[in-house]
Amino acid sequence: YQRRVHGKSLLARAGVQHTQILQRPGDLVIIPSGSIHQVRNIRPSVKVAGDFISVSGIKETVQTRDEVCRLPLSWTNAGDKLQLDTTLLMACTQHCVPDLT
Repeated sequence: YQRRVHGKSLLARAGVQHTQILQRPGDLVIIPSGSIHQVRNIRPSVKVAGDFISVSGIKETVQTRDEVCRLPLSWTNAGDKLQLDTTLLMACTQHCVPDLT
């Protein structure tokens, strides 16, 4: 897990600042798009997440998905974690195709 010493090293080596928060029941945490993040549960918990893909950001989202899909399968984050094709299909089905019933 990310420790304070790791954050200091990251800042010194790459100029990347890290932030640590303690989320309490009822708190909402929004992770900005493209932000690397890590979660450590200190008690049993339930995660509810939602992904938003802006029309203006589809090109960059597709590029990111393609880069991740090219990772070796031995990497834990390889593959289409964004499920972009399914997300776009559902958006088109719900908003672009007229209701035929």
